Amino acid sequence: MIMIMTIIIIIKRRILKYADYSKLTSPELLNTLEKNSSSLLAITCGGCHVLRSIAQGTSSEQMKTAKADIETKLHKKKGKSFVNEFFQDLQKYETNDLTVDEFYDKLTTRYFSNLQIGSDIESFNMLLPILMCLMDPERRTTLHLRFLREHPRVLTTCCRKEHWYTITIITIITIITINNITSILL
Repeated sequence: MIMIMTIIIIIKRRILKYADYSKLTSPELLNTLEKNSSSLLAITCGGCHVLRSIAQGTSSEQMKTAKADIETKLHKKKGKSFVNEFFQDLQKYETNDLTVDEFYDKLTTRYFSNLQIGSDIESFNMLLPILMCLMDPERRTTLHLRFLREHPRVLTTCCRKEHWYTITIITIITIITINNITSILL
């Protein structure tokens, strides 16, 4: 009797915290990372016809202010333990212990339920302090893009014109024939 065992191993990739890797990386490289992340959120304004990013940059001061704002809002809602729970989940998102979808679901169902029911602009104003808490441009942009899937209406930063941000997903399908499989295996 032959037994076939299948072992499935799922390895969740962790991400280094921005605070850790930014100390080891040149400022030019960090600036390039910020620019690349920002370019993902570029949109041509209908008012001035200039390509501009709707990405939100952040600084240490803005992050402190945003954290205080979030702490005040959540503390009023459910107390200090609720605030601590939120910041733990934020930290888990920063290291990819929570995926962007898992974190966004927690944001909309547990912490900030108004993100689901407000207008796109109102919801963005609620998301803004959360984005400001993320120093890592990749994590901040990923969360911003996740938000835009459900709230595509945006205001440009220059003229405050309303636009629809469209996300294009390209799927590449590879068709493997029997000949291709045998050539791969041999």
